[in-house]
Amino acid sequence: MKKKLLSGSLGLMCLLAACQPGQQSGDKSESTMKEAPAVTDTMIAAPAPGSDKDKHGCIPSAGYTWSALRNNCVRLFEEKGVKLDPVDNKESYVAVATVLFDDAKTKAEVFLPSEGEGIIMERKTPGDSTRFHGNDLELIREKKYVIKKAGVKIFQEQ
Repeated sequence: MKKKLLSGSLGLMCLLAACQPGQQSGDKSESTMKEAPAVTDTMIAAPAPGSDKDKHGCIPSAGYTWSALRNNCVRLFEEKGVKLDPVDNKESYVAVATVLFDDAKTKAEVFLPSEGEGIIMERKTPGDSTRFHGNDLELIREKKYVIKKAGVKIFQEQ
């Protein structure tokens, strides 16, 4: 019994010794494993998913953005709105513009990829739901919706 206990203990010690970092058999160097970098004050921990909130309480990492028109956080990719592609895309990706309308179609909110918040646009002519304007942009429904800046198409519905 003592022999089994002694041989089991020796075997366990050999296994533990083999798992230790440092010298390997036949290696004369001090350490063959790279040491982890020391934690410093300049290292910043990544925020926990969902812990980022904007000034309205929306969580951008979960896909939410503030809509002044809806007075709520929305996920643009889930909303029934108009999606418009860039006319002159020089990027390797396509960043769409999204347009949301109020129920009466008197106002539209345009979300451009280059803007941090939506742009509220008013209907240009009462009763005409095909033309909206706001800031220096125009939203026009020809056969499909287009967004113009200074008279030049920058986004169009496909």
